[in-house]
Amino acid sequence: MPRSRSKHEHWDGKGYPDNLSGERIPLASRVILAFDAFHAMTSDRPYRRAIEVQAALEELDENAGEQFDPDTVKALLEIVGSHLSARKGSSRGG
Repeated sequence: MPRSRSKHEHWDGKGYPDNLSGERIPLASRVILAFDAFHAMTSDRPYRRAIEVQAALEELDENAGEQFDPDTVKALLEIVGSHLSARKGSSRGG
């Protein structure tokens, strides 16, 4: 099954087109779903303004285990969190 076909599948099986759930969803598709959602939330759209990064991370965390793979969300939170921490450290003149 092509990975792009599964990019709208949800961890709980309520996605589409094949109602796959959990680890039956290809890993690449689980990663794409979470990171694409993060990007969509933190980017301006013609119909709404972007939300803050922290709010997007909270939204992903709230939906881990339902819409998103919990391990993928955990990795995303760690990656973005460490990036934000590094940026804060460098902005203090460090």
